[in-house]
Amino acid sequence: MRIGLALALWFSTMVLILANSAIGNTLIAGISPRVADVYNALVPLPYIAICAWLLARRAPQAGLGDALAIGLLWAVSTILVDILAARLLHGLSWRLAAVHLQFCDGYFFALVPLAQLLAPAIGLRIARARTATV
Repeated sequence: MRIGLALALWFSTMVLILANSAIGNTLIAGISPRVADVYNALVPLPYIAICAWLLARRAPQAGLGDALAIGLLWAVSTILVDILAARLLHGLSWRLAAVHLQFCDGYFFALVPLAQLLAPAIGLRIARARTATV
């Protein structure tokens, strides 16, 4: 797969996630912290799917291993940036900076890196299925 395009799409996703988080943590958290958590987790998911589909359309010859490697790159990079942003911008401890990634504690943001991990492979599969039927 095209690594430059993959990184550009990941960067655009991070800009969306950080802007979305700012909106969720300021405007929506006033309503309810739980609603803000759900908002922060669900809004990026369609955009991640679109990015994965665009990437797969640009590289239909790529293999499943390539797609999984890109997904792993996206997910790990997002987790690192998210934890570093919480640590550096909000002054949270390392443990508190990563607490919202714990799906077992009822947080939904863990869906974002999970979607990033799987989306390139799913997008590749869809792109191949579309080209096979055409």
